Amino acid sequence: MMDAWGNEGEEENCLTCDGTGIEYDETCVTCGGLGFTCWPMKLSERVEKATGDYYSLRVEIAEALGWTKNPVGGVIAWYAPEEPGIMKAGPPKWLTSLDAAMTLVPEGFVLHNLQETPTIVHEEHTGWEPLPNWQATLLRQDCAGYRNRKKFMQAFEHGDGNTAALALCAAALKARGL
Repeated sequence: MMDAWGNEGEEENCLTCDGTGIEYDETCVTCGGLGFTCWPMKLSERVEKATGDYYSLRVEIAEALGWTKNPVGGVIAWYAPEEPGIMKAGPPKWLTSLDAAMTLVPEGFVLHNLQETPTIVHEEHTGWEPLPNWQATLLRQDCAGYRNRKKFMQAFEHGDGNTAALALCAAALKARGL
């Protein structure tokens, strides 16, 4: 069986949309609308496959970062872990805003590079699929003294995306281990 992202393997029911293919009245970004995935993808991998802003993906990021939500009247109030007393209307637009995506970069990392890359179709592709055309690279601030090349190369986190904000968001989530 093959999922929406071209991964082959044993089919697993999508936990994000409970197998419906729809999440928050949008196509589920986790399963691509099929209702299943072939392996659980990391949050950063789902961001790299996204094509725009998905509320369900922003909710997953917020929950992974410790955001909480509580019903207030007829709406849901969101609270950031660093500002527990300040009510927000929803998770930030990390997937579409560079400013919001920069807030995901963990302490100890700096933005090393953010660039648009040419769209190249690799040999293993069978058709002309659009590939992510932005790449973000984060660098550990403490890596300047690394003399070991392997250790130095591990100081980088790369993220790809269809937009600059998606690439930066993916790199930041990878730096956080998500």
